[in-house]
Amino acid sequence: MNCHAKSAKEVLKFFSSDAQKGLDLKTVEENRRRYGSNSLSEAKKITLFKRIVKALSEPMMIILLFGLTITFGVNIGKFIKDGSGSFYECVGILIAISLSVALTVVMEGRSERAFEYLKKMGGGEKVRVKRGGKMVDIDGKDLVAGDVVIAEAGEKIAADGRIIACCELKTDESTLTGESRPVSKRADIVLKEDAPLADRKNLVYSGTFVAEGTLEYVVTAVGDDAEIGRVAGAVGEEKSVSAPLKEKLERLGKLVSVFGLVCAAFVFVLSLVRLILLGEVTFDSVEDIFIESIVLIVAAVPEGLPTTVAISLSLNVVRLAKSNALIKKLVATETIGSVSVICSDKTGTLTMNKMLVEKLFTPDGEFKDDVFKDENVCFNCAVNSTARLDGDTPVGSATEGALLLAMQKSGVNFEEIRKGATIISAEPFDSFKKYSSVTVDRSGVKVEYIKGAPEVVVPLCEMTDTARRRVLQKIERGQSEGMRALAFCHRSGGETAVFDGFALITDRIRDGVKEAVDSCKKAGVRVMILTGDGSVTAAAIARGLGLGTGKDNVVTAADIEKLSDEKLKEMLKTITV
Repeated sequence: MNCHAKSAKEVLKFFSSDAQKGLDLKTVEENRRRYGSNSLSEAKKITLFKRIVKALSEPMMIILLFGLTITFGVNIGKFIKDGSGSFYECVGILIAISLSVALTVVMEGRSERAFEYLKKMGGGEKVRVKRGGKMVDIDGKDLVAGDVVIAEAGEKIAADGRIIACCELKTDESTLTGESRPVSKRADIVLKEDAPLADRKNLVYSGTFVAEGTLEYVVTAVGDDAEIGRVAGAVGEEKSVSAPLKEKLERLGKLVSVFGLVCAAFVFVLSLVRLILLGEVTFDSVEDIFIESIVLIVAAVPEGLPTTVAISLSLNVVRLAKSNALIKKLVATETIGSVSVICSDKTGTLTMNKMLVEKLFTPDGEFKDDVFKDENVCFNCAVNSTARLDGDTPVGSATEGALLLAMQKSGVNFEEIRKGATIISAEPFDSFKKYSSVTVDRSGVKVEYIKGAPEVVVPLCEMTDTARRRVLQKIERGQSEGMRALAFCHRSGGETAVFDGFALITDRIRDGVKEAVDSCKKAGVRVMILTGDGSVTAAAIARGLGLGTGKDNVVTAADIEKLSDEKLKEMLKTITV
């Protein structure tokens, strides 16, 4: 059922649920039997012996084993005959086989750990649900399709669901879609059936978080059927992958084997006929021509080639593993080596997927590191916020979390400020108002703190035209570089608001990414950024990485839709974002 293309009422009816009462106990068990439980299926465990056998069944390994068998057999024959057999080559081939098999087994173990990580992302936490008309707390693993769940800012979504009702809801879907900014959600919309996953504004997904607001949703998919379950299934799935090197080695192996056997048989028959014509047929003479034929096969089979290739690929697997690359097949390293264009996601790949305060400015637009010494800014960031920190990890709004991290780094204890504040009233952030506010009693004086978009906050404040122009210019410059601006002000009683400064917040480029992009350029590999973020933000990241951001370098999905296939093919030569 495409729940995003149905109304909440239709989805509730489909799962025999009720928005007010939720599921009754009988329906809970029926839905569990019909739609499954909220846990990922255990991947079938493969024994170490089976993993080794599977690794040895690779075409490259078969060629090596074939070469090892023949080489060992010939040298055994030589050793028995005259003691001249040499086994150094056999030892070399055996080491190459052992190294390749060991690395393949280790890489599969890493793949299993990735599956276990994805398994931890879904379910397992306490959630509030309506069952039999009562509100109860249950383990996330006990959720079933049709359950009506209530969640608020900071909580993790335990299963996929269709939103029934919400208030100023934004969810952090970066773990699933790569989108760094919280996504606004609505309950009152019905989308087309072909709407892509990232555009389904009326659905929430297991493993994501409520960044802002509150919501009530009906569970539509659990366990393996949830989106995160499908990702986990894809990670654990075994697929037959055909790489260029694998195909070439298979063709080479067949060609050499047939050619070697035909030549050896021809030489053996010719030599045997010669012995018969000369009347020199004896057991020893036939044995000699047989060994010579085997030696011819060994000489024809390039066992050194697969040995060299196997060692080269194995060393590359080790190098890739150090970069946290998940390699399940040895030949995949050859495919990576043939890459000429890299299409990379932005959020969490090129950037840290963590909003951080880049710069803080005073009311006159000057950049200073000690802005948090201003108690008005401190109160605004600490009290006028729904975010919190779990160690160094923000929970709730990523933007507000970035401010709390900056305060913590500056040595300001925001939790103490919150505990000591007497809050009279508060208005949460509204996407239409574009600001949040809180009114605090400070020594008998009511002080309202406002934090939000500069185009809304700055006009509220009493400033000279020169100061206002300077501030707006610096904000525009920061926004053109892909940063998010947040302005602060406060007012006491009915007085005009006082401007307290602004912050520029960004998702910074990861350490080492610039160097990696430069290395790609030197190697003749083009780098392109594919992202769901806005074009201004994406272009700013591209500029930071030294990629082109001109008129022909940055395109949006809407731009591409207007192009013919021929025009797009031509433009792909210059597109970077």
